[in-house]
Amino acid sequence: MSTRSSPPPQFRNDPPELTRRRFGSRIGLRPLGRFCHNVGTGLHAGIDVRRIFENEAVRGSMKHRSKLIEIRDQVAQGGSLSEAFAASGGYFPPMLCEMIVVGERTGRLEQIFLRMGEYYD
Repeated sequence: MSTRSSPPPQFRNDPPELTRRRFGSRIGLRPLGRFCHNVGTGLHAGIDVRRIFENEAVRGSMKHRSKLIEIRDQVAQGGSLSEAFAASGGYFPPMLCEMIVVGERTGRLEQIFLRMGEYYD
């Protein structure tokens, strides 16, 4: 399994948006599954979402940490979680971002994160 950090040569001149769509999100599937599970568990335990993201920001790569801090800050300023994820520049997969919108609208954000954790594991 390749851990290539840049696209193959034939795709190097493609715009970043096209590259992200073609090769998926920037976060790996295992870290994403673990992250979703941890967020879902934290929400189930009644922990404030800002605190959950603060705690999760101590794990993973520097890019992962900075994205989670950005999300926490946007939520702290009154933005929705779905808006904050959408503003992450493609770091998280589109399906997760769309499911977060569904979770916010239905009041089932906890279950959405737990299910997405199972999906990405």
